[in-house]
Amino acid sequence: MAINLSSLRRTAVKRPPRIFLYGAEGTGKSSFAANSPNCVFLQTEDGLDAIEAQSFGLARSFSDLMDAIGALAEEEHQFSTVALDSVDWAEQLIFKDVCQEAKVANISEIGFGKGFVAALSRWSMLLEGLDILRNERNMAVILIGHARIKKFDDPTTESYDRWEPDLHASASSTLCEWSDIVSFVNFRVAVRTQDAGFNRKISKGTGNGTRTMYLESRPAFTAKSRWRIGTDCPLDWATFAARLEKAQGGQDAAPVEDAEPVAEAAPVEKPKKGGAKQAA
Repeated sequence: MAINLSSLRRTAVKRPPRIFLYGAEGTGKSSFAANSPNCVFLQTEDGLDAIEAQSFGLARSFSDLMDAIGALAEEEHQFSTVALDSVDWAEQLIFKDVCQEAKVANISEIGFGKGFVAALSRWSMLLEGLDILRNERNMAVILIGHARIKKFDDPTTESYDRWEPDLHASASSTLCEWSDIVSFVNFRVAVRTQDAGFNRKISKGTGNGTRTMYLESRPAFTAKSRWRIGTDCPLDWATFAARLEKAQGGQDAAPVEDAEPVAEAAPVEKPKKGGAKQAA
């Protein structure tokens, strides 16, 4: 096809967002997704019992996930949002699929990192399917994941701990790059320092249970947004959607605020669902 100046098009197009929420257990990520318009869940972990939601049921294999995406792409329905809950347990289904193909028990048994390369190709297939739902069925996409604390080797300063998605590094990078919005979700915490006597200080974290979406990267976590919707936002679909609507119209949707959590949270030990996870 010949390319000339008549081929030029404006790149700003209003499309449903691709959102990646990750955070500690019990912060309300699934509830946030359930409150999005006409949401259907692709379930890889058994954690929706207390939430009124539409789901294909618990996926037992990578093929189950792809079949569900195929059904949403090909069949008539009224769903406006698809939520994958969760990506870290979807990764376990991907690892299982790779291991079955290679006839090994654990993905690390596949030499030279080839197992993780094969896993990444399956992630690409899954994201391609979700893009079809977004582009051809006009569906928003929400990815839900858990978080872990890991030491980050910053080449510009000393190493420090930070929150990151609980995924293999290559998968985490791919999902963050693919998503329009990457949000770290946590309880807002305030730190108060008290005099303990004998020239000692003690710090205590306090909070009122406010759940917050952080939307701009800080040393403590990675986050991003392709729209100007503020550095953080309450974890509430209506508030978030109103900001996004305004930002997609080219307006500043929220004042700039300090998005740095003021206290570190201890790593959360996630309950085992469906057996032990393979190391990523």
